[in-house]
Amino acid sequence: MKRARDSVSAISARWPGREEQCKQLCQLLEDPELCLPLLVHGPSGGGKTAVLHDVLQHFQIPAAYIDCISNPTDRGLYTATLNQLAQHTPCAANHYTNWSQCDTPAGFIAGLRQLATARGGRVCLVLDKAERLAQRMTLLQILLSLPTLCAGSAAVNIVLVAETPFPTNDVQLWEIATELHLLRVYFPGYTQPQLSTVLKRDARNVAARLGSANGLALDVRHKALTVNNTGQTYNSRGATCEPKGTRPTDNGQSCAPTSASALVNAPEAECNAAATPTTSYASTQEFTTAFDTFVGTFVDFFSAVCRDTHELRHLVRELFPKYVLPALHGAVDISDTRKLMQEALPLLRRSLRRVYARDGETGGLEGDEPRTSSAIAALEMPGCSKYLLLAGYLASHFPVAMDAKLFSSTKRTSGARRGRRPAAADESHSFTVERLLAIFDSLQSEASSTRPLRAELLVQLASLCRMQLLLRTSNEELLDGIRLRCNVPFEVVEVVARSIKFDLRQYQEVS
Repeated sequence: MKRARDSVSAISARWPGREEQCKQLCQLLEDPELCLPLLVHGPSGGGKTAVLHDVLQHFQIPAAYIDCISNPTDRGLYTATLNQLAQHTPCAANHYTNWSQCDTPAGFIAGLRQLATARGGRVCLVLDKAERLAQRMTLLQILLSLPTLCAGSAAVNIVLVAETPFPTNDVQLWEIATELHLLRVYFPGYTQPQLSTVLKRDARNVAARLGSANGLALDVRHKALTVNNTGQTYNSRGATCEPKGTRPTDNGQSCAPTSASALVNAPEAECNAAATPTTSYASTQEFTTAFDTFVGTFVDFFSAVCRDTHELRHLVRELFPKYVLPALHGAVDISDTRKLMQEALPLLRRSLRRVYARDGETGGLEGDEPRTSSAIAALEMPGCSKYLLLAGYLASHFPVAMDAKLFSSTKRTSGARRGRRPAAADESHSFTVERLLAIFDSLQSEASSTRPLRAELLVQLASLCRMQLLLRTSNEELLDGIRLRCNVPFEVVEVVARSIKFDLRQYQEVS
């Protein structure tokens, strides 16, 4: 009994907020005679698999962790299970063969008995994403019956890990047929204090990565990046430089020092950039304190939307460097949490709408979001709409008098005088739909011989207006003489042009 209490306290200390679940798992898995199937369920990111892994490791129970999504077939699940229990990895040395070829449940049970006997008489099968097994009831019944089928020769524990409970009807039928019960351990979502405790465990790693990128230490006393207590300073990739704020170049001039923003993304800094920051320095302890303060506000913002610790840990690692960026620039002291949070509030509000987004954008500066969202929307359009958007941009930035010179398909004779093409106007102007379609026909004829139907073009044009990439400037009640204006910056148009391999430079100012 004392050993069980010691086990629970040792594991619970590593998993705050999961003391009751650790106690239940220890009681159910400690006794090898108790081999009833177990269902561990709860929301994603609640620590189900991690806590279970610690409990199994504590009791030294050999286990195979199988993802039911990665193994959609019965044969694949059997083979992956036996490979893990046999500690066998298909590779070139064994000609990428499996430990055993299992095509039938009988072959799988025979291999499981053999491996369980070789591993001490007890093994555990952990089936993650087990809710997928609800669609494979024959396989589920075989897995739930493994403790009974292997009884006498080996002890086999079956643990199903799922986000939601199984359909009760199918499980009840199995329980009635076998006179057994599927034990359940529920992992509820973390509360706000528990989320803060879990996220603050990353404080040391995040602070160390921010304050000491690529193994470089910030020396607060000497205001320089030093290594091995030598007087030499280094840049972000190990190149040496002078310990002062600037260093001489080949021509005797001095190089500008690296900015504080480069320290946040130190691996991306150039090899020849000086390493000495221009402004402020902070120790790892100061970064750790700032991280703890930031996590409290971060959890208040995001806990109502997401309590998945995987996603929250990802977000907090992305946002914290931007939170302390004003302190690295020297504009705000790192201990002034009120000003730092005031600067970070717009960033947190924008990032709140990007939970689970994986497009590489987590906020940014105040004016970056509309441009970024426009670029993403533009890249997701069909090719016909991209040419319409290019035609709209050109029509909105070049005068009507230049259409014949810019878009005419008539070849210029050799003796014709070449004039200077005008530069694109900075401000966009309105244009008619007829002119837009004429320019579109000119651009499309250069790229392809086949042209879409006019009705399809009008549908795509309406989509561009709904996305507010093109704005209607004329009265909506008037059907004749509709005028539009392009609402897209040049940077987005350039991205769209590159995606369809359209040379936009030919319309720049040339002689």
